[in-house]
Amino acid sequence: MNLSRTDKDIVLSSRIRLARNLRELNFTTTWSLDDKEQLEKKLYREFSENPGFKNFSIYNINDLDELDRIVLKEKKIISERYYRHGNGLVITDDDQSVSIVSGDLDHLRISAVLDGLSINEAYQRASVIDRELKNREFDFAVSDDEGYLTVNVSDSGTAMKGSVYLHLPGLCNTDLMDHYIINTIETMLEVTGFSGGGAHSLGGMYIISNKNSFFPNEEHLAELLIKTASTFINSEREIREDLVSGKYPGLEDKIFRALGVIKYCRQISEQEAISALSMVRLGVSVQWITEITISDIDGVLGIIGNGYLRSFAYESNPDETEIMRLRAESIRKNLNLKS
Repeated sequence: MNLSRTDKDIVLSSRIRLARNLRELNFTTTWSLDDKEQLEKKLYREFSENPGFKNFSIYNINDLDELDRIVLKEKKIISERYYRHGNGLVITDDDQSVSIVSGDLDHLRISAVLDGLSINEAYQRASVIDRELKNREFDFAVSDDEGYLTVNVSDSGTAMKGSVYLHLPGLCNTDLMDHYIINTIETMLEVTGFSGGGAHSLGGMYIISNKNSFFPNEEHLAELLIKTASTFINSEREIREDLVSGKYPGLEDKIFRALGVIKYCRQISEQEAISALSMVRLGVSVQWITEITISDIDGVLGIIGNGYLRSFAYESNPDETEIMRLRAESIRKNLNLKS
């Protein structure tokens, strides 16, 4: 059986984040209310008046209710720290693939997230914002010797954080995952799981990212991320080919059990849902499950978080049992599963 040869069946997304600080303002660790207001006025003016940013929306994090902030956190637009203690602006384009956050450790954090192994494309998207702001009198703090200056020393240099989100249920169900993680540790990259790391991450989902930003240039980091991600991708493909040939009957059983769970369950926790959807996604990628697409599953993974479901059912103020019921119902509805 022919397997999908597009990287999107294994790579969920690629993300680039650029940290920037204005030369004329104190770092956020010591800045004043006047510094903060000065930055926000510049951003408001730029994203309100510049025609190049007409598809961007500006939000003050303090004007958003808790559920809206939770949704931004679940979409990885803001960090856990910013969700709890943030005090600034969140600016996003129409599809929220590009975002700018002010006051999260650094003055600005410019991020771009794209589907598949798209590190170079994500870097280009973030760089467009970076260059436009530079051209519009945003004087970023940069040193010939140290590169971009940031609050955390480890973020200085290129001040770029690159991440590749991988779906590796095949590797996760073998003894090979530890080996690949250890080999990656020897580089300037690290592998973390959605459940905090280790060889058995929740749903077989992992993030490969750089430990620090001390690279000669952004292109060097992008190349290393792509090369390392490709090693994991190729190994995962080999295991999926063996799976189709009958080498892993236990894994095959997990796939179809998971399909039964999402099709027939009436309540499901977020963790169980992620694990089951991960197995079904694997079944789709090897074409054992044909009534669902990978895009369908990726869309569902983005709407099963507690925050999103609470915002969806805001007026009814659902308890945890109702959230679990809504999650099961949303999965069936969005995957068009009849049971």
